[in-house]
Amino acid sequence: MSRPLIGVTGPEHYRLSPAWVMTRLALFRAGARAVRLPPHGDPTRVQELDGVVVGGGADVHPSLFGQPILASAPSFDRQRDRFELELLRLAWRAGLPVLAICRGMQLMNVCFGGTLDQNVWQGVEGDTRNTPRAQHPVRIAEEGLLREVVRRDTIEVNRIHRQAVDQLGDGLRVTARGLAGVAQAIEPTVTDRWWLGVQWHPEYLWRHRTHQRLFRRLREEAHARRVRRRRSTDAALAAFERLENA
Repeated sequence: MSRPLIGVTGPEHYRLSPAWVMTRLALFRAGARAVRLPPHGDPTRVQELDGVVVGGGADVHPSLFGQPILASAPSFDRQRDRFELELLRLAWRAGLPVLAICRGMQLMNVCFGGTLDQNVWQGVEGDTRNTPRAQHPVRIAEEGLLREVVRRDTIEVNRIHRQAVDQLGDGLRVTARGLAGVAQAIEPTVTDRWWLGVQWHPEYLWRHRTHQRLFRRLREEAHARRVRRRRSTDAALAAFERLENA
């Protein structure tokens, strides 16, 4: 089976970043080919791809959900914010399957008109530490894409975030929750889009088959879309590169 093309977003210089390397490997193991979508590029390139991973990174700027900056942040990336919001809108119109990870899930919520808690762990009792290891329990809803993919009631996840979903965007539902009821997964309520946002980083959990199922299912959806379009991987890659170099 030929490999569908999956675009992966990230900061301006992320070719050697751990998130890019691990996401690329996760997609390769799942049977897909990853291509970079840096924020200086043209978001319309997404229309030549078969699927998208919107990756983690800097905090989403509060102005995008109508708030002042209420908590100090290590950094914001306004260029990436603008690029990924437009990319998400185009991916929705094109019917592309999307896996949104951490910041990506937060931006997905903002794209649908939702808001974020800028410092979700402030005042929360319990284990709020960040760790790349799967050490935090998450409860999964009985219905939804996430339950269909992982086929479990609960899973252990990692945690590398401070912002989190606050007011849920229109047309979205929460399908997993963790400590203090914080949203750990969101999905559209409609069933004609394969969109899934997860608050953790499954790319770092390569030893856990349950988490790698997310990438396999994304690949399956991306492959099915490419078959419907009757396009080869080589043709799609050539079209993508023409747009990238235009």
